[in-house]
Amino acid sequence: MSKLNPSGSGLFFSSYLGGGHQDNSYGIAVDASGAAYVTGGTTSTNFFTRNPLQPVFGGGSMDGFVSKIDARAPTKISLSSSANPSTSRQAVTFTAHVTGTGPAPTGKVKFLDGATTLGSAALSGGIAKLTKSTLTVGTHPITAQYMSDAFSAKSTSTVVNQVVQ
Repeated sequence: MSKLNPSGSGLFFSSYLGGGHQDNSYGIAVDASGAAYVTGGTTSTNFFTRNPLQPVFGGGSMDGFVSKIDARAPTKISLSSSANPSTSRQAVTFTAHVTGTGPAPTGKVKFLDGATTLGSAALSGGIAKLTKSTLTVGTHPITAQYMSDAFSAKSTSTVVNQVVQ
């Protein structure tokens, strides 16, 4: 399975769908978010599945399958802090850098302190920044989530433990 850019002049990515035996595709459809649905049949005992109704080949001539494939390009997001440790009421700027394998990611990045949203910022040149001066004394597990766009998939940064003294 491959995805081309909108003009058809370049490859975004390509992937293999199947196992080690006979795998046939009978149909494909794309939904409004760009996800592809592939239907078919397989005799493979190692056909990749996630949360399957039937986890192994059931025997007989062939097992049917329906696969949903997120056709957006994968992204990576890194997060940094302008001052760590910081002091109470000090302005700290969190910077997220988003890269992808397709077109430049666009849209927004959400910044979180654990499960609490600190705010969001628009990407500009692959970078989004959020400045906060309201973090309380203690350690705050800060993450950044790229929210995705039509061509680029969602991703989450590793945790930056922001220490406020």
